[in-house]
Amino acid sequence: MRKSEYQALLRPIVEKYAQESWEYWRDRIGAEPICFDGETDEGKQYQVEVEAFWDGKAEGDIRVLISIDDGRWRAFCPVCESFVVAPDQSSQAGK
Repeated sequence: MRKSEYQALLRPIVEKYAQESWEYWRDRIGAEPICFDGETDEGKQYQVEVEAFWDGKAEGDIRVLISIDDGRWRAFCPVCESFVVAPDQSSQAGK
């Protein structure tokens, strides 16, 4: 798949996870990443990994990184998107 195809697959995933609260992501810091596999309508396989970590000091902003790859060579250079969730619940996609 081309990078633009991966980005199109990521868009709704990022939108879904960007709706989660700061508390949800705080509780995910240090936990195993959220991982799942998917398949396109054309039968192409992909895998997604979602991970949260402090974006500076603890109890401050949280960066959520979402990556997608094909489980083969693309795994060495996944396509990624991230967003930041602040303690006041504001979210900044792509920051």
